[in-house]
Amino acid sequence: MNKAAPTFPTRLRGLLLPLAAAILVMVLAVTPFTPASAAVITQTKSFAVGTGLAIFDKFDPALGSLDEVRVSILGVASPTVLAQHNLVPIPLAGVVPIPYTINAFYDHDLNGLAGGFNFGSPASYMAQGVAPGVTAPVALVPQLFGYNFHFDSASDAIGFTLLDAGSFGYLVPPVPINGLRDDFIRASAADTSFLMQSSFLFHHAIATPFPLGGLPTPLTVTGTGSLQIDYVYTAAASGGGGAAVPEPGALTLLGVGLAGLGLMRRRGSQ
Repeated sequence: MNKAAPTFPTRLRGLLLPLAAAILVMVLAVTPFTPASAAVITQTKSFAVGTGLAIFDKFDPALGSLDEVRVSILGVASPTVLAQHNLVPIPLAGVVPIPYTINAFYDHDLNGLAGGFNFGSPASYMAQGVAPGVTAPVALVPQLFGYNFHFDSASDAIGFTLLDAGSFGYLVPPVPINGLRDDFIRASAADTSFLMQSSFLFHHAIATPFPLGGLPTPLTVTGTGSLQIDYVYTAAASGGGGAAVPEPGALTLLGVGLAGLGLMRRRGSQ
């Protein structure tokens, strides 16, 4: 017995099923949501190493979510001390100035005012020089330094961070470096900036051999530094910073697909 040819409604159901499935695949795979994007805001300021200030803008939360704050600092400090005499009486020669070596120790501190970060303890440096044996200013060897560190969700959990690879120049590093990402974010319309303050201060000195006139005393510290702060943040590609939503065209396709599947289910139950 010959099998009856499929009726038009049956053929229609056979066409609607793959069509509805294809539309759903397009909705899920082709035009689902508005993607997010990442961006970086960079600020670089110069400061006097001895007693200097630098002003930085805080991150505007309207731009998006602050993911990471990266800090990079480079500088040079040139200390000068007043070397005391080392006049030694020598038979048949009289009083002769005898040169001696100076090792002077300094602390470098960086502190944020109304935001930013703070060195939990200052970095320590040893500057060397040679005194001529008479009382006179002596310029010590310039101290080059560099610090690299960052703040993110991991450092927020403990409240501080440590130096990254590539930092150099110090005798003892600053430990810890206190700060949170929130310290760099505007808390109100008036909370737009913060100050970073640098100080490079004399701690003590030793001399070899010990000079008869006493140990050197500090005079000045000159030098400059460069402090760079990067705000790495995430914002919606549309610039609105809101949650991702389906495109209008995708919603239309989704409606067509669901309607087709509903029709198939109703006809199949008849």
